[in-house]
Amino acid sequence: KASKQEREVRERENALRPQLQEALRHAKSSGTLPLQDLGLVAFPSLCLGEAVGRVTSLRLDRNKLEGLPPTMAEAMPHLRFFCASGCGLGGGVLVSLIGCKKLEELQLRNNRFASPLFGRPLLEK
Repeated sequence: KASKQEREVRERENALRPQLQEALRHAKSSGTLPLQDLGLVAFPSLCLGEAVGRVTSLRLDRNKLEGLPPTMAEAMPHLRFFCASGCGLGGGVLVSLIGCKKLEELQLRNNRFASPLFGRPLLEK
């Protein structure tokens, strides 16, 4: 049985379905998946299918994400540009992106990285 939080995430994604479908159409024609300013608290499962396999640019700016799916690199092997500035992200972000071998630019300004990015402390004592 789904938790309350999981149900809320699903409901939010369903409410955003028209915007997500438009973003996927845009990605298909331009290679850019624009998901900024949608109030996302989780990465939409709708945006992890084969429709995003050719995405080269992902914009997640100014959402309220708690993390990224571990399958991000697998779903978007051609990703070159990733922006999740102002999302309130903590640690573990780079683990989701480590398999993105074509990634050239990573923008993560204005997040809250107080926990490890690669499973190690940010500052060694």
